[in-house]
Amino acid sequence: MLNKNKIKKLLSNTTLVNHPEDDIKDDENAQFLKKVEMLLEKNLSTEKYNVDILGLDMGMSRTGFYNKMKEITGKPPANYMLTYKMAKARAYLLEQTYSIGEISTMLGYCDAKYFSKKFKDFYHVSPTRLLKNTLG
Repeated sequence: MLNKNKIKKLLSNTTLVNHPEDDIKDDENAQFLKKVEMLLEKNLSTEKYNVDILGLDMGMSRTGFYNKMKEITGKPPANYMLTYKMAKARAYLLEQTYSIGEISTMLGYCDAKYFSKKFKDFYHVSPTRLLKNTLG
């Protein structure tokens, strides 16, 4: 029971996107991030959607996009994309509406095993363990 509560607390403390108000200097940066998140949501299940394509969708060069994301969020775009996907994965798992396989497909992973590895690397708990601890 203690372990279950510990995992729930850990996961509930992880916000979808971490960008403190002080780090977002103005409305332009907030609008930029909003557009990035909209594109990530739109292309969530696209397997080959990567930083290069996201940068092009934003109308920027790879370097320009990388620098802008790093300036606004403090992390490289690939890390931001992973954080976004893992937060979505966690939310889907906690809803208990979809299987791990369905979630992996919804997030553009080629298979559930690879998705599970990325999830465990990110949250330090496997999706299966999270579900077991959530269900009790």
